[in-house]
Amino acid sequence: MSGRHRTYGPTGRGRRRAPLVVGAIVTIIALTVVTVRIVAAGAAGCSGSVPLRVVATPEIAPVLADVGSAWMAIRPQVSGKCINLTVDGAQSPSIASSLTVYAGSAIDVAAAPEPTPSEDAIPTVWVPDSTAWLTRVQVVDRSAFDADVRSIASSPVVVAMPEAAAKLVGWPSGRLQVATVKALLGQGGPLKLGIAEPRRETASLAATMVLGEALATTDEDLPALVKTFRSVVKTPSTTDLLRTFGAKVNAGPASEQAVLAYNATNPPLRLVAVQLDPAAPQLDYPYAIRSGVSRETSQAAQLFRGAVLERPAADQLARKAFRSPDGRAGAGFPSTTATSLDPFVGANVDDTERVQRALGLWSAANSPSRTLALFDITSSMGTVMQTASGAATRSDVMAGAARGGLELFTADSRVGMWAFASQHLEVLPIDDLTPARKQEFDQRMAGARPTRTNRSELYAILLAAYKVMKDGYDPTRPNIIVVLTDGGDSNGSTLRREQFNQELQKLADPTKPIRVVLIGIGVGQVDAANLQGIAEIVGGGFFPLTSPEQIQTIFLKALLRVGAA
Repeated sequence: MSGRHRTYGPTGRGRRRAPLVVGAIVTIIALTVVTVRIVAAGAAGCSGSVPLRVVATPEIAPVLADVGSAWMAIRPQVSGKCINLTVDGAQSPSIASSLTVYAGSAIDVAAAPEPTPSEDAIPTVWVPDSTAWLTRVQVVDRSAFDADVRSIASSPVVVAMPEAAAKLVGWPSGRLQVATVKALLGQGGPLKLGIAEPRRETASLAATMVLGEALATTDEDLPALVKTFRSVVKTPSTTDLLRTFGAKVNAGPASEQAVLAYNATNPPLRLVAVQLDPAAPQLDYPYAIRSGVSRETSQAAQLFRGAVLERPAADQLARKAFRSPDGRAGAGFPSTTATSLDPFVGANVDDTERVQRALGLWSAANSPSRTLALFDITSSMGTVMQTASGAATRSDVMAGAARGGLELFTADSRVGMWAFASQHLEVLPIDDLTPARKQEFDQRMAGARPTRTNRSELYAILLAAYKVMKDGYDPTRPNIIVVLTDGGDSNGSTLRREQFNQELQKLADPTKPIRVVLIGIGVGQVDAANLQGIAEIVGGGFFPLTSPEQIQTIFLKALLRVGAA
């Protein structure tokens, strides 16, 4: 942790005091930038103090701290009380994780959830790089922020490229056409794409949304899109991505501000910011005041927001390559040929459904999962059904689907297998999906045969599976239960279903989300309705399957349906 600490006494000069609130912030996250500005409560004309803690994404935090320093010099007050302002910089994923854990659940930020923070350790104001973070938090806690959220700056999401590579796609005379990306990424194409982790980096999230919609126009395109996502070079952060450019990577999503800030370090390979057509989204740096704070604290936050939106602050932001909220490059914006200085018009990353879809696809493509597969071996699985390739028993269709589904799991996934009818049998414990393990799965599935009983205790078996998954929960990867069956529980009465619901609620832990996917093989209307009812109880998804070839598309659709925020 690095930074500077300044304290302002009654005269506003350099008399040093111990930082008052740094410890509380450090308890929830490791701060990337720490800049503390404090006016003592005993300053002349003050009858008390109003603490105002602002946490901002690291690239903009130093500017806000400087704005805050000038603002504190005028001794701002609320109801006769002096405002004690602290501006800290912290990564948006860490703050989002803390806020959602505090609300009782955890979102997927490609890392273990933050520890549960105390009430007084949560910032009064949060300035992430994008509204996307606010919407992800609001999936868990709708009332996390006041409704009056305003952007204080913006930066277009662009494709960072070395100049030579950019000229191959039409820069600087034109933008990169999204419709041509598929061909440019293809075999022998000029684009060698890298992407930082979209669950942590908004520019990469925006690019994942654009790519997903450009390359997968139908559900049947999803498996090919997953292959594309797996083929790109991946880095933990945008900073790492910009340093990776070379023979293996010549293009990657970033904000315009990140590209210009990177070039300002005089790197060996300078980059240009290539805009997309249609325009990609923008980072909008929302100033979000936490709901539920005191009236005086809210007023203090609004006063500081007013200072941040005034012309002097806008000029300071422009000098650091941030555009105004309306997309204009203001006075002092760096003079450069690396980007177009024309006004930029782009949408914010604030569509929850699109964000969820992009994150779900990325996670399905790249995240090693921890999965328990439950295979139905009741006697009805011996029933012959028609598939796209001819007649086959439901059991054979299930085996073919299982083999196809395994291809979607990354090599470092952990997968286990149960067979079930009136009871369950652990066929293979959850373990690493090595090549030998895959072969063992194939052998076990090929040898699977329906039993004599047609009694299915699916409710009890799902509860047992849920407990196993919860007890061994891995916070670093999706935890998934996949059920392949031709029907629901043999006793689908309302009372039995309600008992199952109650037992599941006792087991469920919002901080340990477990995804449940139910795939119905050759099911009729009654069994489909039964399985759909179970899916609604477990918060998962039900999908009918009539041919093994459908499994990859169905599984990806299922992950999108039940994916986390």
